[in-house]
Amino acid sequence: MQDDVAIQLKEFAKGTNNVAKIFPSYLINGYRFHTTKRDARRKTQNSSVTLVSMTPSFSSSKDETPII
Repeated sequence: MQDDVAIQLKEFAKGTNNVAKIFPSYLINGYRFHTTKRDARRKTQNSSVTLVSMTPSFSSSKDETPII
Protein backbone atom coordinates (compact mmCIF):
# COMPACT_ATOMS: atom_id res chain seq x y z
CA MET A 1 0.00 0.00 0.00
CA GLN A 2 1.62 3.22 -1.16
CA ASP A 3 1.11 6.54 0.62
CA ASP A 4 0.27 8.50 -2.54
CA VAL A 5 -2.87 6.45 -3.29
CA ALA A 6 -6.26 7.98 -2.38
CA ILE A 7 -7.91 6.64 0.77
CA GLN A 8 -11.10 5.75 -1.15
CA LEU A 9 -9.11 3.64 -3.60
CA LYS A 10 -7.46 1.80 -0.72
CA GLU A 11 -10.89 1.05 0.79
CA PHE A 12 -12.17 -0.26 -2.56
CA ALA A 13 -9.11 -2.51 -2.82
CA LYS A 14 -10.00 -4.15 0.52
CA GLY A 15 -13.23 -5.52 -0.98
CA THR A 16 -16.80 -5.50 0.25
CA ASN A 17 -17.82 -5.00 3.86
CA ASN A 18 -20.03 -7.79 5.22
CA VAL A 19 -21.48 -5.63 7.99
CA ALA A 20 -24.55 -3.56 7.06
CA LYS A 21 -25.28 -0.40 9.01
CA ILE A 22 -28.87 0.22 10.05
CA PHE A 23 -30.15 3.64 11.11
CA PRO A 24 -33.57 4.40 12.69
CA SER A 25 -33.84 7.70 10.83
CA TYR A 26 -32.29 9.53 7.89
CA LEU A 27 -31.70 13.23 7.21
CA ILE A 28 -31.83 14.00 3.48
CA ASN A 29 -31.81 17.54 2.05
CA GLY A 30 -33.07 18.99 5.32
CA TYR A 31 -35.93 16.46 5.68
CA ARG A 32 -35.92 13.78 8.38
CA PHE A 33 -37.32 10.34 7.56
CA HIS A 34 -37.87 7.51 10.04
CA THR A 35 -38.06 3.79 9.37
CA THR A 36 -41.43 2.06 9.57
CA LYS A 37 -40.18 -0.01 12.52
CA ARG A 38 -39.38 3.16 14.50
CA ASP A 39 -42.71 4.75 13.57
CA ALA A 40 -44.63 1.71 14.83
CA ARG A 41 -43.81 2.78 18.41
CA ARG A 42 -44.88 6.43 17.90
CA LYS A 43 -48.18 8.30 17.86
CA THR A 44 -47.08 10.39 14.88
CA GLN A 45 -45.43 8.82 11.88
CA ASN A 46 -42.89 10.03 9.33
CA SER A 47 -41.85 7.00 7.29
CA SER A 48 -43.33 8.19 4.00
CA VAL A 49 -41.76 10.09 1.15
CA THR A 50 -43.09 13.54 0.29
CA LEU A 51 -42.94 15.40 -2.98
CA VAL A 52 -43.54 19.07 -3.69
CA SER A 53 -44.46 19.80 -7.29
CA MET A 54 -46.08 22.45 -9.43
CA THR A 55 -48.74 21.36 -11.92
CA PRO A 56 -50.58 23.60 -14.35
CA SER A 57 -54.34 23.55 -13.76
CA PHE A 58 -56.79 24.24 -16.61
CA SER A 59 -60.48 24.98 -16.16
CA SER A 60 -61.26 23.61 -19.65
CA SER A 61 -59.57 22.57 -22.88
CA LYS A 62 -60.05 26.12 -24.22
CA ASP A 63 -58.44 27.78 -21.16
CA GLU A 64 -55.38 29.77 -22.25
CA THR A 65 -54.41 30.97 -18.74
CA PRO A 66 -53.43 27.96 -16.65
CA ILE A 67 -52.83 28.37 -12.92
CA ILE A 68 -49.69 26.78 -11.50
